[in-house]
Order: sequence, then structure tokens, then C-alpha cells
Amino acid sequence: MNLSHALCRLSVLLVAAFATSSAHAKPCGGIALEAGTLTLGDNLPVDGVMTPAAEACIRAIAAEFMQRDDIRSITVAARFPEGERRDNSALLRARDIADRLIASGVPTSRVSAVAPRTRANETAKIHFAYVQRRTTRPVGMIVGLAGDASLGDEVGSLTPTTQGALITPQQFLSTSPGSLVDVKLLDGSQVRIDSDSIIRFGRVKFNERLERSVQLELMKGNAEILASRARGPFELATPSAIAGVRGTRFRIAIVDKTTRVETLGGGVQLSADGKGVNVNGGKGSRTLTGGAAPETPRDLLKAPHLTWPLLGEVQPEAFQLKWREVGKAAQYKVQLARDTTFTKEARVVIVDINSLLLSHTELADGKWYWRVSAVDPDGFVGMGSKIYGFTLPAATQE
Repeated sequence: MNLSHALCRLSVLLVAAFATSSAHAKPCGGIALEAGTLTLGDNLPVDGVMTPAAEACIRAIAAEFMQRDDIRSITVAARFPEGERRDNSALLRARDIADRLIASGVPTSRVSAVAPRTRANETAKIHFAYVQRRTTRPVGMIVGLAGDASLGDEVGSLTPTTQGALITPQQFLSTSPGSLVDVKLLDGSQVRIDSDSIIRFGRVKFNERLERSVQLELMKGNAEILASRARGPFELATPSAIAGVRGTRFRIAIVDKTTRVETLGGGVQLSADGKGVNVNGGKGSRTLTGGAAPETPRDLLKAPHLTWPLLGEVQPEAFQLKWREVGKAAQYKVQLARDTTFTKEARVVIVDINSLLLSHTELADGKWYWRVSAVDPDGFVGMGSKIYGFTLPAATQE
């Protein structure tokens, strides 16, 4: 597959959304699919009484399965103790839930019901298992890698990856502390995964009509998205927020139990607890796990004005990157790389003052580019400065 050719041909319109995992906001208390097992935050009742909450949960399970066309079959298992199996109640309960999944839209041919025996000391419970058809068609490529990163199908068994590696649906990508990874999807959208982060490329699908359906999940850390204009949904989930964007560049971070969004261009609709705010370019907002409504958007700090170096060579022994102070800034985020897209040998340094001392101990000789963003006391990263370059000559050998 020629990924570069596909990247040039595809042009799609983006709508992104982040999902809330608050047990009080989601049916079933949250739904997770991994390694052939569907797990619920709140188990379905085993007594056969179908409450409104249980009905909503089953509809949510059906919706989850239907949007995953890589799932071939679903098994509903009512695992009851022997004393509760003699009158066929366990199988009848499993069949009832299976029928409700079918009534909610899941094809009949994909659903079955069983009543297996319980294990020792196991209480009655409804289980869900599925068989997944593995898709190996690449949907993205690692185009930039600084440091170490790992890729794979399960978080617990990721293996080291390299620049140029292809990414297929359902894979996890993890970055080590101090590392950065840039991924380009088939539609041209770019995803930057920062240091010590984990992202899952859940449902990523493109068709012959140049339409897409993308669902990513940021499980830990920070990511920056440059969304191409596209047709079809593009979802990005975190543990505590829902947002929708169109043709937008934005950052998203998970810090403790807070999801923070910083919009650099376009607009983001950030929602939680049934309430939402528009986070337009140059603004930021955040929401907390547990259903807290998002904060009123704040202004991001202005871009710093870089003062030196702006061009030419610098001293190889030691030199300072300098910029003007930004009001209300608590820190500054300095980015350096070999290219203006900040994908080659990229690195990030956080400093408390408006300068950074560097030398050959930090950077190899040759051309470098740099930019700076101010960070406010709450951790919101402001707008990026203009990009300037400098050349670090080879160190003199004594």
C-alpha cells in the first residue's frame, strides 16, 4: 500500500468528539471492549427484571457493537450457579438480552446466547464476549519519532516501534518519558503524541468515496490534533469530556482527573454533565471526571516574541535562546527540531524564565528550528510563537 499516495488523494471533513466516562452520565456505568470481552461499569440485573436503566444499557451495548463492523459475533452468557440453572432461567435470561440486542439493531446472525456453568465461588452474572475480525489495512504512519515509543494490540504487550511504522485499527501507541511521536492518518490529519502518553487508534476506517470514520482514545498524557477538512466523523475520547470540532487544530491533555482543551484554530464544542461551551481559537477550557460541567473558556496566553537567535550561526560552546516575557506566564514551553513541522529529532524543554541555555551537550551540530509558548499557572499552554532557525557549527576539537 502506498500510504503517501493515499494521503494526497484523501480529503475529508472532520467532526471530533470526546466521550465522558462518568458512571452517572453513561448507560451501564461505562462500556469497555478489550481482548474479546465487553466489560460494564454496572452489571446488568440477573433477576430478569428489566429496569429503564437496564434497557438503556442494552441499547448502549447494541450501539457499541453496531459501530464496530470488525466484530463478527457476540455471545451473551448467563453464568448462574447450579441451583439457579435447573429451570432454564439462566438460558432464558441470556436469550432475553440477546433478543433485546437484536431488537436494538444488531443483526440476528451475529448474536447467540449460552448458559455455562459457574466457576467455584462465582455468583450469578451476565457476561458478554465477542469475536473480532482483525483488520490489517494501514490507516496511518509514524512520520516523526524522537526518543522511544511502543506499538501493539494490547497495552500490556507493546513492542518498540520506529519511524515509518504503519498503524492498523485497534492498535495502541505509547511514548516513553521525554519522547515525541507524530502520526499522519490517511486523510492527512496529524496526531502528535507527547511524552509519557498512550493513545489508541480504535475505529479508523476510510472508504472508496473518500469518507472516514475515526475514533481515537487518549488514555494518558497529551496529544495535539491537526484535523484535516473531511467528510465523516472523527472522534477523540478521554476519560472526562465530550467535544466536537470542525477543521480545527487543538491540544488535549489528561492531568490527574482533568481533561484540558486548548483550541489554536477553528472551534471546539466541549461538553460534560449535559452542559457545553464553545472553545474557539485562542481559548481554553477544562472539565473534571465525575460529570462536572466545563469551565467558562479562558484566553490562552499570547505568543512570546522571540529575540535571539533569529538567523545564522551560534557559538557551539554555550548560547542562550531568548524571548520577551509574557504577562501571567508561570512557565515557558520551548520546542526544538530539525524541521519547521517539529517532527525530526523533536524535543521539548520547560523553563521558568524567558531564556534557555544550550550547547553541544544538548544539541548536535547543524540546522535547528525553535518556537516558544507561554504556560499559565493552571497549565494551559498558550499560542505558539513564530518559528526561527539557527545553525550550530561543529565543535572545535582541541
